[in-house]
Amino acid sequence: MGMSKTAPLPFLHRAAEEQKALQTKTDSGTTSLRDYLKITGLAGTGTACLILAAPPVNLQFLAFIGIACLFAAVRQTRARTAGAVFLLSFTTLLLVTTAWWQPTLMRIADLSPAKAWTVTALLSLWQAIPYALWGLTSIWLLRRFRLPLVLTAPLLFVVAETAFPFPLKLYLAITVSSIGPVIQLAELGGPPAVFAPVVLGGILMAEAGALLIRRQPLPSPIRWGAAVFLVLFCAGWLRQWQVNSAAGRAESLSVGVVQANFGNLTQHDREYHGKKLLENLRRATVQLGDEGAQLVVWPEAAWPFLLDRTIEREFPKGHPWALRKGYEGRLLTGALSHRFGGDTLYNSAVLIAEDGRIAGRHDKRNLVPFAERVPFQKRFPEWASRWKQRLDDQPELTPGGEARILDDGALKTAAFICSEDLDGKLVRNLARQGPNLLTGIASDAWFGTTAAAEQHMRLALFRSVETRRAMVRAANTGVSALISPTGKVLGQTEVVQGAPDGSVPPVTLAGTLPLMTGAAPGPTLIPIFPWLCLAALGSVVAIRLFKA
Repeated sequence: MGMSKTAPLPFLHRAAEEQKALQTKTDSGTTSLRDYLKITGLAGTGTACLILAAPPVNLQFLAFIGIACLFAAVRQTRARTAGAVFLLSFTTLLLVTTAWWQPTLMRIADLSPAKAWTVTALLSLWQAIPYALWGLTSIWLLRRFRLPLVLTAPLLFVVAETAFPFPLKLYLAITVSSIGPVIQLAELGGPPAVFAPVVLGGILMAEAGALLIRRQPLPSPIRWGAAVFLVLFCAGWLRQWQVNSAAGRAESLSVGVVQANFGNLTQHDREYHGKKLLENLRRATVQLGDEGAQLVVWPEAAWPFLLDRTIEREFPKGHPWALRKGYEGRLLTGALSHRFGGDTLYNSAVLIAEDGRIAGRHDKRNLVPFAERVPFQKRFPEWASRWKQRLDDQPELTPGGEARILDDGALKTAAFICSEDLDGKLVRNLARQGPNLLTGIASDAWFGTTAAAEQHMRLALFRSVETRRAMVRAANTGVSALISPTGKVLGQTEVVQGAPDGSVPPVTLAGTLPLMTGAAPGPTLIPIFPWLCLAALGSVVAIRLFKA
């Protein structure tokens, strides 16, 4: 059946005709050694570019070139070849980028180096599967229905990265986390929506470049794709300007962060070095208060003693455990909390008001396996008991209940502990309760001075864009940061090798953040965005089938 001039999406018919000339000898089942070398070279270059675009190198313009090289490598291959190339490329990318898992697993799970590398490789392979399916399906749609990659690949990317469970939480959007107009798209669909225009831009570079080299005219899908990319970039820039203008009109809060720099504490460390660690925290807090800080944030589990969950006010100023000694503003601290006489221990964030009241407490819900809680204890009690003996210097924690914002009058903050700021669903649920500030406290000391701490911060900044709330992050040994509602990092600290005896002094970070109010579209749009992309993709395929 032919395509009439009034038919919907007429450019699909023209695109299909233009694709007929692109069938290669691989369709007949033959591929030469030269072809394999070309595919290997382009895929290797693309993988290297994506690695260099990610933290800690952060050459983020290379993300576009990386995608261009990967699609240039598979553009004229079979679908299954494209899937294999993408599987190998993204497994390599993830394995290199998250190599910090190997020493971390050795410390946390007491694995041998070989076993730790095996687990790291398997995690990378698992997370590479959706990217392999993405590449395979994109090329299959190109071969089977002659649908242009500029149309299908960005939509498929959003669906693939959203639908698949990611144990490492390392979204490709981290490779462009400093490009302001691009990351504003997180408000529509989270990190997958951020990287979709990078996919579009990369494919435009690959296909337009190849056609220009051969001195061939640009087909309609390339021209339409370039127009869409330009519109998305301009819309992101305009939205960034709009949010910055609103932030300038909002009330502001002077915030200070104390990066404790003592690393993960054992029970022995807390008992023998707790007083010195507390004094270091107090001294840095007083310094920030003298600089005008109205809120000071301490990292996860920074309070070196156990905090009674029944107290309604902080300890008196003369008490040896007084938290705000010499400081009169608000304080948010991480602490291990429990009820005296009980054996249940929580990893908590506690907000202390200016008048000394305990204004609110949030208990961590997602505990780190083997570090904070041994999994499968009821099903495998003997096995769990052996693991507890290995971790006898780390307390067993209990997960918290329903998350709520910490409310102290003008300040209503949503607090996240450790990796909770990587849980988009948790953050969106808290955003519906009306906070005006996001607060993240963490202890990435588990990862030493590797790239993991910066990657954590870079992934967390998308929560600010999604909710249009500023964020203050206090990490025990870094990276601590102040982040604007547009995702811009206003200030950050370096990663430090901590010392549990308090010999490494704290580092402070200060700045002013807007207290944004009003509902943000992100919590409503993000859950439905991948379904819209899937519906759009299905509609395109249906139209192509109907008009074929």
